Amino acid sequence: MAIYTFKLFSAEHIVSIVSVIAFYILFLGYHEKFGIKGGSKIFPVVLSAILVTLDISEDLSALGSIPMIVVSAGAKAILDIGRTLEYMETSGVTVVGYKTNEFPSFYSRHSGFQGIYQVDSAESIANIHQKNLECGLLSALLVANPIQEKDEIPAQEIEAIITSACSKALENNISGKELTPYLLAEIVRKTEGRSLDSNRALALNNVALGAEISLKVH
Repeated sequence: MAIYTFKLFSAEHIVSIVSVIAFYILFLGYHEKFGIKGGSKIFPVVLSAILVTLDISEDLSALGSIPMIVVSAGAKAILDIGRTLEYMETSGVTVVGYKTNEFPSFYSRHSGFQGIYQVDSAESIANIHQKNLECGLLSALLVANPIQEKDEIPAQEIEAIITSACSKALENNISGKELTPYLLAEIVRKTEGRSLDSNRALALNNVALGAEISLKVH
């Protein structure tokens, strides 16, 4: 298990396993029925932690309909974080912050969107998930896990880069499905690869917390 997850050092590797993640998270609803124990029980929790290192907008429907634990470094700053949080609230998604009450913005620890419920231990997260299941909730528990300070790109810096990238996209008439890949490529170029380094670091940080939580899940 650890060997598999910790080989995922790049965004390309993460993207390549989306289909695997989509399959394995189904075990979250079946592990008790089929008596799945140990590593099989941990596997989907850790994979779901990797899932939201991608574009969170692609996963909102899953968050609202699958009772899983998802560890995330937040939404990318190129998205509308406020509307994303509103959508999750409407969908019944429980959102908590790991040692923070501010929803992070992927590359940065800060977004300006404060007020989420703070939890300070993996055990507390596991207990909230268990209570959600006991109450019959069919939506996810999203754990906002900020990138470590040493690995982040400060919010003001990344916001300026994103604004510049958006302006360039507009000038070049880039929109639709082409927009997000273009913006991400521009961010990599303008940060001279630092955004990729941050991406790798936050992915590993999410996997580490996901593994710790999975050991506490009943």
